[in-house]
Amino acid sequence: MSTEKELDGLLRPSFEIRTIAYCGIMIPFIGLAGPYIGLTTSWILVFIAILILLASYRLKSLIKMKKYQMSLNVIDAFHLNTDQLPWTDKLQWIGRGFAYEDSDAQRVWDAKKENLKPFYRQPAFVERLRKNEVKVSLRKGKHKGLKERAEALLAKQSSKQEFRFGFLPFAIRNIYKPLPPVGGNALYHATGYEREQDVYMPLDDRAGHGIMFGQSRVGKTVFLRSQICQDIARGDGVAGVFDPKMDLELLGIMWAEAKRLGKEDNFYVFLLGEPELSSKYNSISDFSRLTAVAGRISNQMSGSGDGQVFKDFAFNFMVYISAALLDMGEQPTFKSMKANIEDLEGLFNRFGKHLMRKHNPNYIEEYEALNKPKFKQNAKGELVEDKLKMGAMKGRDYSTVITDKITTDFYERNPKLINQYFEGLRSTMKSDQQYTSKLTASLIPLLTKLTSGQLADIISPDFDDIADKRTTFSWDKIIQRRGIFYCGLSAMQDEVTAEAVGNTFFADLVAKAGEINNYGINKGMPGASTKDIIPINLHCDEFQALISSDEVISLLNRSGSAGVRIMAYTQTRADIEAKLGDKAKADVVLGNFNNVFMMRVANKYTAEYLTEMVRTADVMAIDTMGATSDGGAITPKSGFNEDDDANTAGEGFFGTRTQASIKVEAHQPIISDETIMTLPKGQAFAYINRNKLVKLRFPILHDAAGAEVGNAEVIYRELRERIARAT
Repeated sequence: MSTEKELDGLLRPSFEIRTIAYCGIMIPFIGLAGPYIGLTTSWILVFIAILILLASYRLKSLIKMKKYQMSLNVIDAFHLNTDQLPWTDKLQWIGRGFAYEDSDAQRVWDAKKENLKPFYRQPAFVERLRKNEVKVSLRKGKHKGLKERAEALLAKQSSKQEFRFGFLPFAIRNIYKPLPPVGGNALYHATGYEREQDVYMPLDDRAGHGIMFGQSRVGKTVFLRSQICQDIARGDGVAGVFDPKMDLELLGIMWAEAKRLGKEDNFYVFLLGEPELSSKYNSISDFSRLTAVAGRISNQMSGSGDGQVFKDFAFNFMVYISAALLDMGEQPTFKSMKANIEDLEGLFNRFGKHLMRKHNPNYIEEYEALNKPKFKQNAKGELVEDKLKMGAMKGRDYSTVITDKITTDFYERNPKLINQYFEGLRSTMKSDQQYTSKLTASLIPLLTKLTSGQLADIISPDFDDIADKRTTFSWDKIIQRRGIFYCGLSAMQDEVTAEAVGNTFFADLVAKAGEINNYGINKGMPGASTKDIIPINLHCDEFQALISSDEVISLLNRSGSAGVRIMAYTQTRADIEAKLGDKAKADVVLGNFNNVFMMRVANKYTAEYLTEMVRTADVMAIDTMGATSDGGAITPKSGFNEDDDANTAGEGFFGTRTQASIKVEAHQPIISDETIMTLPKGQAFAYINRNKLVKLRFPILHDAAGAEVGNAEVIYRELRERIARAT
């Protein structure tokens, strides 16, 4: 087996220079001396052509080797404007890169060997150039003597990215320029740099969801920006971002893209930190089943241990209250639910009166009769008021006792008209008030989180307030209009409230996904079909902060058929496990991601999530063996003469033998944990659909011309102007 087929040998001395030099000498020699040594003009041209071809071949090999060696230190960044992002109706662009193969693992293995590092390590004088640049910068422009001015001039030139000369139509790259502050090791992308091209992911693969791991400040948001801009531009479905920390730069990017494409009217912004600019949203106003309202609230409560008892009670409690409100023609909101829990007696009386007015034609007379004071004589002969006995309603208001009496008597006469939700409220009213208070102790704080201050105006809004011109957010509206949304939860200001609000969004979407799965997005419309499904592209930044309830797990497990495509962004596996408090549940969550992106991560445990998936590879090296033996002869009578017997070879002074072979030095995953933990910023490995490993790097993104992203004040002003225009 040829070693050249197994090992490409790019880390070695530049042997090609000798061939090129020899050819450079021979070409003019043959051209000048050819006629004097008997060569005709035709043969001179043939020999020169052969030498030129040989020199060109060796020069190409030398350039390839030197380019590879230089790229092991640094690879120049590439730049794109948001309107230059390449995409198609069937493909999502994810960066530039190449399929990572066994040969790349071999090159990484070789480049890390100490004996091969001198072939690509930058010269010692480069470090002196960097020290000179630091020394000059410390002077802050004060260069007094001739030496200092010379050092300043050198620093200015050595720090340039390229050199331009007026007489040249091109720039000369400075190969010894300062390395960019991206950290990590450039060699991982250099191994396949010559094969780099635009890498795309089929849109169908996005239905399997994706997750990106990466330390803070390594480029996750840059990747998110490139992906959401494509979703907005494609316009084939919903494009949305859930951002727990509320990144105004990301909001600005989305707003600028929406304006550039003329889609700002379909852009919905939900901002917990800026409620006066936020769209209004009631997550319990849209449902197909009554239990959905109760479930969206109670599911946010802990169901572990004794908490399951409280959670089950809260669910039943919420069903009774929401049914009562709907029967009375009132829209359930977090504010109204909280108010009625705190005044359960008032709800019982209102609902009882409503039912009696609807079914009992004698209600008014019965009520007035029971409410009219009656008197009787006691044992002393004194007139005292004759009131109804409290019974199980002891401690309740007298009006509540009357409602209980009238409704009980009516339903005894008309059992077919019994309202099960009213009976549920009656049962609760007859329970010990202290017991009921204990069961609702965890429910009231939850609703308080959702109805405090200005938050109540956007999460539990009054839709009848025609003076409020803020847009309204609902999944139906977003889906029908193929809208764009940004949900900023301001978790750094109030993590508890942000978590509760985020859960309501996901609970609402789970219900909507179930409806889409059964009926399509055009439910109730003429010609509607279950096949009417559009992509719902959700980018979840700081994913670990959004998974405190089971709603996200349900969304990951079952929403793919409804068009939901989740792209999650987080830092480590441990973040997800810590948030869920259960490693098994965290594994369930992670098991739903078919596309894995891995940037630089902080620990081996996170890196292993990818390295344990990929195949293993053999990394090899040349094994050279040499031997020298003493033949024992006084004179070299054999071994140097072709006529000698082959069996006597080596009977001279010395005999030598050299043997080279390929050996396997290690058997390991095609990428190691160390590789992932030392990636430069802006680079990643991607495992698409769990079968295609790709090495990626991402661009430095710039705003499209005429669609520059403003600062926070500019964004807020434009959002206020949009609200003002609506009035």
